[in-house]
Amino acid sequence: MTPIPTDSPLGRGLLRVFAVLAAAACVVVGVAGVQRLYGNDPSGMPDRVHFENRDYNRGREQLIPDDAVESGRTSTGEVVFKPSGEVGLSVVIWVSGHDHTREYGLVGGP
Repeated sequence: MTPIPTDSPLGRGLLRVFAVLAAAACVVVGVAGVQRLYGNDPSGMPDRVHFENRDYNRGREQLIPDDAVESGRTSTGEVVFKPSGEVGLSVVIWVSGHDHTREYGLVGGP
């Protein structure tokens, strides 16, 4: 079998098809990466946040408890709340943003 020369019309057409398929694959991979970061959560809240040098996984939607205090922001700008009077590492935090509030749990352990 002889290769198709790239200077022929058929060879150029195949190169164009390959380029389009490669570009489409890059888009699909990029979308999959964003979905892994934000999941399929319609609230737009991230699956995981980094706060107080620790990682927290997203939990259920929940109202911020009355005794919670604002403690900072995530790297993407959401407001972080933790239980008032808690000293040191928080096992549970609440993150509010995009008109939603989610509970986040510590990854790993204290």
